[in-house]
Amino acid sequence: MKSYMQPAEHHAAVQRALHLGRSGEAAALPELVELLRLPSNEVQRLAASAIGKLAGFGADSVAAVAALAPLAREARHPQTQQYAIRALKAYGAAGLAHVHDLRDVARNPAQRDYVRAAAKTTADAIEQAAQDAAADVRHRCQRCNAPITADEYARSQQAFQRRFCDRCFDEVFLERRNFETQVELSKTVEARDGTVVQSEGERRIAELAGGARRGVPLRRQVPDHCGVPDTARLLPA
Repeated sequence: MKSYMQPAEHHAAVQRALHLGRSGEAAALPELVELLRLPSNEVQRLAASAIGKLAGFGADSVAAVAALAPLAREARHPQTQQYAIRALKAYGAAGLAHVHDLRDVARNPAQRDYVRAAAKTTADAIEQAAQDAAADVRHRCQRCNAPITADEYARSQQAFQRRFCDRCFDEVFLERRNFETQVELSKTVEARDGTVVQSEGERRIAELAGGARRGVPLRRQVPDHCGVPDTARLLPA
């Protein structure tokens, strides 16, 4: 992306934005806001993304939204605008004052399609977050978008590290159990130690692992039936 910065300065700013985004430190927000002002599309994009990531770590939503909103309306590069819009979504109802601007971006045919799509999705999400806040809805099912209770949230987080209502929890549980059953039923190939696997490739891996545990030396596999040696694979001697 176009940058008007010196290469060393640009590289340092890029690395700093990446580091701050990964830090999970809400206190990093002011520095990221300063990085947003640098004359580099890449630095601005990474800083906007990092600000969005800090939403889950208690970053000041008012300051974050104030920094992101101008770039969400207009930026030098469409990807920077898209990232600012997506970061704004992370702050939910705090961005409600900017929904009209996002709707304008979504309707504007001069904008890139991916920018318009991000603007529409973010405007919808902010309005939903504002409605949830007014109704004291704290979590929604990520599968059907229904409001979920604190007990449903705790149960699904413990089992799947996801947000599910009870109905979707049961569906996901059955889907995963059925998948695991199908995997077990498809295991029809037996390795030397009695382990049952799904394919010849898995059988070779199982026998290789078993041989290594027993201290059996390894040898190179002989050429296959096509006459082409496969020196990458090893089998127990």
